[in-house]
Amino acid sequence: MSIILFMFFFTYANSESQLYNQEHEILLNIKKHFQNPLFLSHWTSSHCSWPEITCTNNSITSLSMIKKSITQTLPPFLCNLKNLTYIDFQFNYIPNEFPKSLYNCSKLEHLDLSHNFFVGSIPNDIDRLAHLQFLSLGVNSFSGDIPMSIGKLKNLKSLQLYHCNFNVSIANEIGDLFNLETLLLFSNHMLPRTKLSSSFTKLKNLRKLYMNDSNLFGEIPDSIGEMMALEYLDLSGNFEWKNSKWFIHAKEFEHSVPLQ
Repeated sequence: MSIILFMFFFTYANSESQLYNQEHEILLNIKKHFQNPLFLSHWTSSHCSWPEITCTNNSITSLSMIKKSITQTLPPFLCNLKNLTYIDFQFNYIPNEFPKSLYNCSKLEHLDLSHNFFVGSIPNDIDRLAHLQFLSLGVNSFSGDIPMSIGKLKNLKSLQLYHCNFNVSIANEIGDLFNLETLLLFSNHMLPRTKLSSSFTKLKNLRKLYMNDSNLFGEIPDSIGEMMALEYLDLSGNFEWKNSKWFIHAKEFEHSVPLQ
């Protein structure tokens, strides 16, 4: 029995060591892809101690590079880090279309690519990121529509698609995101004139709804009063509102509150 236990722990330790070495090599390739920038000069050994990295059980689960002036595309092999649950590259200069290579991050729960230079449409199969709980693509040059497939990301708690160049429509299927708590769609000036979607009132867990400066017009649906969890609402900066009878069951109505 002792020999079997020894062999089990030896095999486990060897497997864990192999994974650590594989992930370390991937990180060095990421550094090379970003052209060995100075801000990654500390990427040498013991990667679980690096500030950009979080490890769980000695495996990388989080990668964060915020405000690092990155101008290259995201490395297509990023998801070779198989245990990633958290990716944050906000406030950089990352170009190109939405990186579909992220679909290979099968455990991804948090994705923040906001404040970059992404272009093109949000892909129609973005629901392949099935485990996402947080998605922020704000302040990019995404255009076209917000696809219906967004509504299939059933685990989403925060959806942030503000300040883009969407010029077709906002999917009513957002109303199917029953776990959603934060919805930020403000400053989408290129949207065609549209009414506030009544499907949003299905979001019974929604606490924050920001859709100011997004070319809305017409009546605010009376059913918005059914959104009993709503705490923050901003619909300012839109075109005429015709209904003066609407009621909002909100604890506060203000613009300057934290967005996260």
